[in-house]
Amino acid sequence: MTWFCTKAFDFQLAGEGWVDQTVNIYDQPGDGPLNRLAITRQPYAPEQDLEATFREMKGGDYQEREVLRSETIHVGPLDAQDVSVVARNVQGADYHRVVSIHHFETTLNFQWVGPAVGREVVDARVERTLETIKFRKK
Repeated sequence: MTWFCTKAFDFQLAGEGWVDQTVNIYDQPGDGPLNRLAITRQPYAPEQDLEATFREMKGGDYQEREVLRSETIHVGPLDAQDVSVVARNVQGADYHRVVSIHHFETTLNFQWVGPAVGREVVDARVERTLETIKFRKK
């Protein structure tokens, strides 16, 4: 059985073989530029390397991606890969900050997106969010 929980509800899926591929997207309302947090859950893949993934990406919404930094950080007691990327297209440039955390057999990817010109605002939002993450024991 697989258990899923949110602030509003929880449920269990009967049977075996379910794979959690949850995507949660949070947008900050307003008339300004897009500010978004997307969280994905997927099965743990030890070979995953976010920096390499961004460097190899082609096409999509962006013509160009530049990895600004990639490092290992700690989120609570866990190691995480933290990557910052500026992605450009004809409309302008967006700043992506992605933090990938392995928690038991699950990989959690947190991706914040905002305008590249305001990346310090995005980084501050990331730091405040990471400080509040608490992991439950299985």
